[in-house]
Amino acid sequence: VDVNALGAVTDIGRFVVTGDVGYDLACAVPAAHDVDEFVVTRTTLRTIPWPRGLERIDSLSIRDNEALSDLGAADLVLGDAVIADNPRLQNDDATAFFAAQTVEGVAKYGNNGGVPVDPCPWRDDGVCDFFCADDSAADCPGVD
Repeated sequence: VDVNALGAVTDIGRFVVTGDVGYDLACAVPAAHDVDEFVVTRTTLRTIPWPRGLERIDSLSIRDNEALSDLGAADLVLGDAVIADNPRLQNDDATAFFAAQTVEGVAKYGNNGGVPVDPCPWRDDGVCDFFCADDSAADCPGVD
């Protein structure tokens, strides 16, 4: 991917950050202000360098990042969001991040620092939240 060519992009459908990130994410898409789906998974990032002009993310997923210990500073409007399964991050970090944003959808977190959410605040919502200690059988049919 020619990262320099992304400089003029303003709206992004799906932006996925994974693996060994060898570029400055904050500079990669400086004009982007609206992202439909923003995914950060299995990266080597210690902090998330949010793109500078980013204002809105309709669906945010930050999961399975071994080194991630800081969510970085952002001022975003979020739709639905999940921050889960990040071993060096804490659940309190996720709740503080969500509190600093405008969340219009459902913001879920759990199993950060290896600590599942208990009790699960999203029981019986039709989604199996494996990062909860006690999600309902209705949400997770066939899972023991």
